[in-house]
Amino acid sequence: MNIAIGGLSGSGKGTLAKLIAKKLNLKGPFSAGDIFRKMAKENGYSLEEFHKIVKENPEYDKKIDEEIKFLSFKEDGAVFEGRLPPYICNAQLKIYLECPLETRAERVAKRDKIPFKEALQKTKFRDNENHERFKNLYGIDTNNLSIFDLILDSEKNAPQELLSQVLNYIKKKKI
Repeated sequence: MNIAIGGLSGSGKGTLAKLIAKKLNLKGPFSAGDIFRKMAKENGYSLEEFHKIVKENPEYDKKIDEEIKFLSFKEDGAVFEGRLPPYICNAQLKIYLECPLETRAERVAKRDKIPFKEALQKTKFRDNENHERFKNLYGIDTNNLSIFDLILDSEKNAPQELLSQVLNYIKKKKI
């Protein structure tokens, strides 16, 4: 079974993906965001600069997306996380994490060790840029949550509670 986790920046996708992979002994997690950040760093750009470059040069997006999509068809028993993987990956369970902007910005500020106002601005920018890029590049509306099997609130639930909800869902649905 492959699992794909989606959500906006700072919603807790990576944290939940790690917990699920460990608990269920699955491969990964494989993260489109990690690949994106690695490419930005390798090319000497900040995330914001790289978002602007990628917007003008879609071959970067396509490379990242093809890599994660390929892995999802190659691997059996893996976790994938990112904004786009639930829409393009081979996954038997698709999970979306909801979380308000301010909470996500607080998390981004803590993770990236930046002031809250800067994190808020960056988070808004990334959310908008990613949505527009994927819509323009693939015709995918990442605001369409109808593809998800499970939508969880990552503001009101701690990571371990989210994991419990996922495990209960898997048990109930016999996935």
